[in-house]
Amino acid sequence: MNQRNISIILILVIIGSLTAIIYRHHPIRKSATSIWVPFGQFAATEVSNLLQGHGKVAAVLFDTRKFGMQGQVGAFDAFKQAIQSNHGVTLAGETILQPVKPDKGGIQFPGQQVQALAQRHAGADLIVCFGGAPFVDVAKLDWDKSRNPRLVSVLSFTAEQMRDLFTRQILIRSIAPPQPTPAEVAPAIHEVSGLPIQVITPENAAAVFATTPQ
Repeated sequence: MNQRNISIILILVIIGSLTAIIYRHHPIRKSATSIWVPFGQFAATEVSNLLQGHGKVAAVLFDTRKFGMQGQVGAFDAFKQAIQSNHGVTLAGETILQPVKPDKGGIQFPGQQVQALAQRHAGADLIVCFGGAPFVDVAKLDWDKSRNPRLVSVLSFTAEQMRDLFTRQILIRSIAPPQPTPAEVAPAIHEVSGLPIQVITPENAAAVFATTPQ
């Protein structure tokens, strides 16, 4: 079993475990998408803080529903709703990307598909991606950080490609359930509606990914 398949399995295990916790504490939430709404709401606040209350964002859904991963849809919708009620930060556009699943390896979003986001949303200050960063082929990205929007990732879990995105200064925030990281280097946990949320930043990324299973 290769590293990418192991990463996919780890994602599903994390989602399953966290979903069980949420259902136990929030029994009225029945939808597999609605339980992830706090991630979208939290992301809207984080993005607004990054932009100091003024700017343009694009929302991108990396659509993995046909592979049984649908939590990011609820977060995506909640983010858009929260941004639309923010008078300083505006939603400049949205895109839904469809992944491919090669015969060998896991779910992927081709580099040129992600590359096109920079041109499609050139007027945005940030591109907020739901569910996609772990599966992007980072090596094939030609991303000029001086003129292309930076990325914020929501509900992405695996370490290898996120580490590379942080290193290249393409990704500036990751908002997701806590990574399995030693306590001495783990970022603070934010609890939103009983849901644990961890924010990885350029300042703590190196320490987090140095100790996170690949």
